[in-house]
Amino acid sequence: MPRRRLKITPKQQKTDKITQTESLNEVLSSIDSIQTKRRETTPQTPSSVPTGKIILVVIFISIVGLGFLSLGNLENTSNPSSEIPGSSLAEQYDFKIQLLDETEVMLSDYVGDPIILDLMATYCEPCKTQIGYLQDLQSNFPNIRVISVSIAPDYDDISKLTKYKEDNDMNWIVGRDITQNGAKAFSANYIPTLAFINSAGTVKQYNQGVVEYNTLVAWINTG
Repeated sequence: MPRRRLKITPKQQKTDKITQTESLNEVLSSIDSIQTKRRETTPQTPSSVPTGKIILVVIFISIVGLGFLSLGNLENTSNPSSEIPGSSLAEQYDFKIQLLDETEVMLSDYVGDPIILDLMATYCEPCKTQIGYLQDLQSNFPNIRVISVSIAPDYDDISKLTKYKEDNDMNWIVGRDITQNGAKAFSANYIPTLAFINSAGTVKQYNQGVVEYNTLVAWINTG
């Protein structure tokens, strides 16, 4: 399915009676006159921008960036990386997760159970769509350990994530990627980013964007 995203007359020549030099002087004189009038009527722009305005611009750009991130993928995409599937968590894909009780665990601590890893953030609308598919998966495959991890720890504090979990009936593990190593390891350029890790700790499937229920089931069946 396709992805939906939220990645400024020349003057008529004089008669032959006017020499080329006179014509050039006339043109230069006209340009000088126009520029003088513009300087007189145009307000002068300050040579520097106040620090306060620079800060506001930076904040605005940051907010817009978060918006693009959250709107990055609304639908399934083909697997954007050929390197991640088949890799072991022990290699470079393990990372620390802070749970809602503020204890810290490693993703590899859950090896032994099949894992669906959901890299998300509470401000991300497509991530809410993903929750519905994960709820269906958890209901029909209770042996699958679903783990939703916010990759925006500065935005998603513990209290916000706790409320988000309750409001969206997420009856699975929810935490934060406090080091942001998970986002880097799984190249989460868009959210949600999902991965299927089998019981042996091998990353079998990976996708940036919403993964529908039937695709999640197909992932699990690959073992």
